[in-house]
Amino acid sequence: MVSSARAVFVDTFIASEYIFTELEKARRLIVIDDFLRRTWSNGLIIDWTLDAETWRQSVGEKSLFGIKYLITRKAFSSNTWNPSRQKNTDPVVVGTIFGGSDCLDLTSSLFEVSCESIRLCHFGTSNYPSYQKHRETSDFHWDLNEAALAKKLCQCDVVITAGGQILYELASMGVPSICVSTVDNQDEDFDRFVARGLSRPISLSDIKTGGVVDHMLALTEDVLLDMNKRCKSIFGCQSMLASEVRSYLCM
Repeated sequence: MVSSARAVFVDTFIASEYIFTELEKARRLIVIDDFLRRTWSNGLIIDWTLDAETWRQSVGEKSLFGIKYLITRKAFSSNTWNPSRQKNTDPVVVGTIFGGSDCLDLTSSLFEVSCESIRLCHFGTSNYPSYQKHRETSDFHWDLNEAALAKKLCQCDVVITAGGQILYELASMGVPSICVSTVDNQDEDFDRFVARGLSRPISLSDIKTGGVVDHMLALTEDVLLDMNKRCKSIFGCQSMLASEVRSYLCM
């Protein structure tokens, strides 16, 4: 089936070397490989990890490395940071979102945080461990569609998130963030975003012990504006991925 298909699209996944070898028999193979970093001999290989173009070696027939090949969900490319807070005396609006499942149940830990100058808004899905307990709790937003989620995240002053794809989508909208690495394959993104000043780091222990409050209170308006400016300067260009994929398929 692979050899007869006009093209095969593959997102990063774990498989045996036999499977990968079979995939390389495709007439046109397009691979998003931002984790395994396999030495592909065939295909168009994509890795939009921040700064990947500075250290990854070319593989496959053609390689597309770096942020200029990032693709996000449509709503995340058409919204921009626009905090809803009216006055500096209003509580800082801090959003939280941890992918599609929040496997470490960080939302529950952050719900316990209490600070008069901070208002927490939690975003998630019905797959979150905290869903059953907080499905009717105010300031929890469950299973929002793409457009509503992007709009509400842009209304937050800052968002606490994990180092996955949502970190890139927040940056593409210019939303300042505080990030934590929750699994090994996020470490690289976490490190690059922090090094570039695009996000502020936080540890799992800070989230679980309430130390997160100090991190949030340290985010002055100047700090938030600086993160916003940095995000716009790096993520402000239109992705070149679609045209490159079309060109490869027409070869």
